[in-house]
Amino acid sequence: MGNDTISELHIGWFWRSLRRHWILFLCVFLTTLLLVGGALWTLPKVYTGRAIVAVDPRARNTVDIKAVVEGVLGDPAAVSTELEMIRSRDAIRSIAREFRLDRRAEFNDALNDAVDGDGTDASSRLQHARVIDNVARRVSTMTLNASRAIEVSFRSEDPQLAADVANRLVDLYLEAKAAGPVNATSRAALWLDARLDELKERVRRSEGKVEQFRVSSILREGRDPDIIDQQIADWSRQLVTAQAGWQQRSAQLKSAEDAEATRGARGVLALARLPVGERLTIDEASLVRRAAEIGVNSGPNHPRMAEIQEGVKKLQTQMEREARSWVASLRLQQDEAARQVTTIQESLERLQAEKAAMNKAEITLRELEREAAADRSVLEVFLQRSREAREIAPQEPYAEVIARADFPAKASSPNLPVLGGGGILLALLAGGAATLGAEARTRRRYYSIDQLRTDLGLPIHATIPVWDARRHPERLGLARSGRDVAGYASAHPESSVGVAARSLVAGTISWINRNDLSDPVVFTSALPGEGKTTLAVSTALILARSGRRVLLIDADLRRPRVHQVLGETNERGLAQFLTPEEEIAAPDIRHPTSHERLDIVTAGVLPDRTTIEPLHLARLSSFVDTMRREYDVIIIDAPPVLPVPDALLLAGVFKHTVMVVAWNRTARRVVRHAVDQLLEGGAKLSGVAFNKVDQKKLARFDCTESQYLSDRSYRDYLRT
Repeated sequence: MGNDTISELHIGWFWRSLRRHWILFLCVFLTTLLLVGGALWTLPKVYTGRAIVAVDPRARNTVDIKAVVEGVLGDPAAVSTELEMIRSRDAIRSIAREFRLDRRAEFNDALNDAVDGDGTDASSRLQHARVIDNVARRVSTMTLNASRAIEVSFRSEDPQLAADVANRLVDLYLEAKAAGPVNATSRAALWLDARLDELKERVRRSEGKVEQFRVSSILREGRDPDIIDQQIADWSRQLVTAQAGWQQRSAQLKSAEDAEATRGARGVLALARLPVGERLTIDEASLVRRAAEIGVNSGPNHPRMAEIQEGVKKLQTQMEREARSWVASLRLQQDEAARQVTTIQESLERLQAEKAAMNKAEITLRELEREAAADRSVLEVFLQRSREAREIAPQEPYAEVIARADFPAKASSPNLPVLGGGGILLALLAGGAATLGAEARTRRRYYSIDQLRTDLGLPIHATIPVWDARRHPERLGLARSGRDVAGYASAHPESSVGVAARSLVAGTISWINRNDLSDPVVFTSALPGEGKTTLAVSTALILARSGRRVLLIDADLRRPRVHQVLGETNERGLAQFLTPEEEIAAPDIRHPTSHERLDIVTAGVLPDRTTIEPLHLARLSSFVDTMRREYDVIIIDAPPVLPVPDALLLAGVFKHTVMVVAWNRTARRVVRHAVDQLLEGGAKLSGVAFNKVDQKKLARFDCTESQYLSDRSYRDYLRT
């Protein structure tokens, strides 16, 4: 389905809703329109005075503070600045004081209040501030077509005051513009003098910082950085040489210690290659050789052997002493090389630290010198601006009144056409909202036959129109409206009520013929007050007039009404028959009526308000089976389904049930719940009787039955 079709459906649905509730829509629309009209009538009339002034915001040959700082004379200011000048708070305060606006109720809210301020200074100041705020809200300024022409307007309930205030605001603006150049130049000169003094002091302090740093820093010694760099290079080379010598001494000492550990003194002397070591080695070898010769020739016990061994020991002791002496000298040489490396490193680090301090001092000095130079530059610029400011004579800026405010002949607000159109739109929206709300309420109840068919899925036996007995008091002598409807429907079968009642009978009989003619017909409803008793009596009367013998049983023991509708007594009835203590025969509870071929069984009266219990069903069923042989049709007026379970028991036993639904009364979900309970209890619903239908209102729903019920030819045909 396309969007156009959906839109047409929405429009059609709303139009049908409007047709159904047009009286509500019209009432809400007119009420809203009256309220809006009353509100507009009470609104005070406000007049607007308008004056136009052409301005050139450039102050010619005028020096102001901004021009001094930016280095230009007469910088173009935005027109918005001129707008703010016109509606400045000082101007508003002057207007309020001059025209005594605090004595007018439209500006002073305290005059409209029943209780005034407490009279304190704080209260007075607050009240005055509120007056200024109220006046400021009435002032408006705007440029005309992006030009330099400014419109100044003021709104007031007094038309003359509106024009006078607008003109006075323009005059105050012109006065401020005339005094502006002189004041701006004077302020600029004073500001320049103050700034020049500050800048001179600042330059003095910055230059003093430079000199003080020169005296207190390392730069005061006057050493040449190039000489320090050369010294650092020399000491670096010496450090490399000293480190190489220390490493060589360390290697020699390590070799000597290793030789001593592995070979002893002989290894150390061999590594050292000292002359004394070579001599001691040769002497030791000679003594060892002589001892060997003596041992071979004379044996080991020769006296000379002890002397030789003593000489060998002395030589070994001397060798060890020489080896230790050489190793100790190596250690001394290593320590001396390490001290030399340390001394050179300390000298080199001292020179490097001195070089870093000189670099840092030079950086700080350059920063101080740059600050001093910047301060001197700013001072020179301000000196030049000061000379220029004193050489220029201020001139009056251009500002001219184009049009003064005239007496406003017509109020500017309220704008009746706009507000009236808005009121009409609001009234339409309110009427539409009320219509949609009413439509939502109707959706919760049954308003059309289509809704019944869709929700319940049952055939509609008849649509019985609503009928007011007060319109026909001469037709019947009965007092209650239910008796009027039943009697009128049977006495006047050609009327719309009679036709509807006969349609109900026709639908009921048709269903009976398709099923079982002898089975009783049970009339019930979801809730009380839906007209089931009236329809049951009407059906019985019409069937009796058609020649059938009819028995009408009032099974609503709690609220019996059959005897009231037919004008009979209720002394003995079904309640006594169902009570075991009461020994009443079946024929004794039947009562003939004034209508031929119609008998009734009233409900009867018992103190305990007996209801139909499952134990009573067998006795009641036996009674009905007995009555079938004597009557063509048996009609049972059952209680409502939801308040008590009696209707469910009766509908489960007697399979032919007619559901009565009152138009625009019972909620749809309630009716659906009652029908579901009946179906779950085993009842066979033949159809629905749509009762108490307002034909005119039903015609507003989009269905065929409602259209023919409201058609003029249909009503004329049935008119009595």
